[in-house]
Amino acid sequence: MVLPISAQYYEQVNANKDRLAMASITNIRILGWGLVAAIVLNFIGAECFASPEPMDYLIISGMLVAYVPFFISPFRAAFKGKSFSYCVGRGWMTFFLSQWIFLFITMHFDLRYVEFKEIDLNAGVGVSIAMVLGWIPGLIISAVAIVCKKIADQFFSNDRSVLRQVPLIVLACVFCGAGFLVYTKAQENRPIEVIPVDLQSVKVLPNSIGMKLVWIPPGEFQMGSKDYERIHTVKLTKGFWAGQFEVTQDQYQKVMGINPSEYKGDDLPVERISWNDAMEFCRKLGLQEGKTYRLPTEAEWEYACRAGTTTKYSFGDAVGRLWQYGNYCDASNTSQNRDSVRDRRHNDGYDKTAPVGSYPPNPWGLYDIHGNIWEWCADWYQVHYSPEAATDPTGPEKGRSRVLRGGGWNSAFNDCESSARNWATDPATKSDQIGFRVVLDPE
Repeated sequence: MVLPISAQYYEQVNANKDRLAMASITNIRILGWGLVAAIVLNFIGAECFASPEPMDYLIISGMLVAYVPFFISPFRAAFKGKSFSYCVGRGWMTFFLSQWIFLFITMHFDLRYVEFKEIDLNAGVGVSIAMVLGWIPGLIISAVAIVCKKIADQFFSNDRSVLRQVPLIVLACVFCGAGFLVYTKAQENRPIEVIPVDLQSVKVLPNSIGMKLVWIPPGEFQMGSKDYERIHTVKLTKGFWAGQFEVTQDQYQKVMGINPSEYKGDDLPVERISWNDAMEFCRKLGLQEGKTYRLPTEAEWEYACRAGTTTKYSFGDAVGRLWQYGNYCDASNTSQNRDSVRDRRHNDGYDKTAPVGSYPPNPWGLYDIHGNIWEWCADWYQVHYSPEAATDPTGPEKGRSRVLRGGGWNSAFNDCESSARNWATDPATKSDQIGFRVVLDPE
């Protein structure tokens, strides 16, 4: 990247500021161009970088913002004839600024696929570390810059200043490309980390059609999140049994006598189920056993999903671990209309629906609570539920749409969060992405 900065501009800066001030202003300009390049990549460059490999254009743009200015700044100083110590100062300052701007952007805004948000970084400690470590790459890159300038001076005359910057451009591209490869290779080889769940302590109740239901105790939790709905306290005064798995095609067939699913398999979750179909299944199963089966309320669903956690997912906040816990739109998904949300870094192994229980359970023993299929809830949907504290809420008395929770095999990672909400325009809506999970009231 060659930035056109006129000689008059430098003369004006030198007349009023010392060398450090000039370096600061130039670095800000460089970072500005880096941010502009990132925006271009985000909005019009997605398809250029789309590939089956676990690489995403937001990672590329983030690397561009963080590292390209760092490599360019000492080179520009060297090619302007500045001293080695001055180049080191430029390198340190740009490294420091670019890293912290990148960290601020990724931690403050929920940038897709960027896992720097997982870092719980104390600001004071982080600044100190960056200030100390910044000198090391500054020294290295400045030394390389001085050497490259001498090499360029031997091959290019002074009136061909643009060509003299070729080593700078090539080196910056090499370093950034190496960064991409190291990052993506690390993601490919990242070991699966699963939070252990003591299933021996989970109370499980079998029923007549082979279902297993898990006991969910009464309690209180914080419903919602800052990203979706206002966080408010919800108290559930009664415990209930929740399906340990989503209703399978085999189980649905036993009760209803049909299997409407698009993707066939006895152990696959039943889909293409409307809210009305799910309610009818609960009614018939209840009649067979003399018990009260039903759909969970939205509050019950989130309470069971969270399982005592307060993080985005029942396993924590790390988006990069979702593929280990659920089936969502990642590299295995071949739907052409989901390129904008597909996570190409990870592969959960399933293009469409996955057999129930294919992923680890949440802390209360519920499987497939994140992804696989959207799950119907009993409530009517309202755009924003009340932010006030509530006890045993059941949603509005009337409405036009019913609530969906959990995300599905074709969903973006944020749709699979514990607090994420969706709706269907009509209770009769059917889709190959919608199924359900039952709850059973205790006798």
